[in-house]
Amino acid sequence: MAAVSRSSPQPLYVLRGSDSSVHSLEFLSSQTLLSGSFSGAVSAWDLKTLRAGHEKRGVHSKGILGFCVVSNSSFWSHSRDGTVSLWAIDGGDLEPVRSVALPTVGFCSCVSLALDEQPLICGAWDTGGELALLDSRDGNLVSLFKPQKSTPCGMCMAVKSITLPGQPARLLSAHEDGRVRTWDVRNCKTALSCLQTHRDPIFCCTVDPGCRRGMAAGAQNSLVMFSLAEGGQLAAGSSAQSPSSGVTNLAVRSDSKLVLASLSDGRIMAYSWKSLKPLAVMSHHLQTVHCVACAPSGPEQHVFAAGSKDSTVSLWSIYK
Repeated sequence: MAAVSRSSPQPLYVLRGSDSSVHSLEFLSSQTLLSGSFSGAVSAWDLKTLRAGHEKRGVHSKGILGFCVVSNSSFWSHSRDGTVSLWAIDGGDLEPVRSVALPTVGFCSCVSLALDEQPLICGAWDTGGELALLDSRDGNLVSLFKPQKSTPCGMCMAVKSITLPGQPARLLSAHEDGRVRTWDVRNCKTALSCLQTHRDPIFCCTVDPGCRRGMAAGAQNSLVMFSLAEGGQLAAGSSAQSPSSGVTNLAVRSDSKLVLASLSDGRIMAYSWKSLKPLAVMSHHLQTVHCVACAPSGPEQHVFAAGSKDSTVSLWSIYK
């Protein structure tokens, strides 16, 4: 790995108060950060006051896998208890609206999307790599995406929506067999494209805001970039190495200048999204960093957050 600056950046602020390790993060807006804990608690942090403005426990009985933002005041949370819950921030409270059942497979969090104005949720369905598309209004199964039986792929480890305005709705999935696949939401019979990026299971993947390029990482220290053509075709790109094995999460900044990688040893790596040159190593956390999330486009788009096993969330701003 190329040399980076010896001086480790320091966080802007550290949010404390989570009841257990922080397993998921998502920006609801530039001023509100969502966090989900190992115990199933959901918190909405006010980034103006740097306090947990809303917190709810007891709706989920197990850890939070991830969030899907619907609007600046509503979102879905996906828990290891097998439920996906819709939330609304109404005045001074965080209120659950409804829940639908979705099997929990590994640590794969669901994504939300829409097809012909039908609100949908997509997530891992079984250990054979299938993905399920559910109507988020009633939880009814709409369709199943099934990888070819001739090439067993293992569990789906991560799924992302790669839909842009005016283009067909598509999905990106990453699997235990070290491959990433693209899918047409309207035709779930076969994958549009399949690309081997790793020899070991992929833990996480991400795509840039323009859905032109993506990255996958896993148990080893290799971060592999790939391109996404308009027809959903995947092509291998350049790669980078992290300083240690075990990449837990990836996130591309909204200006597509940086990609952040969280590591199981507690460090966070920042790379140039254009060249994959390593730019910074952030060593604030002493325990596993489970997740990273970047602020949406706007005045605060350079801010990102990291959630750790140490029950804290660090806020950062580098390379503005």
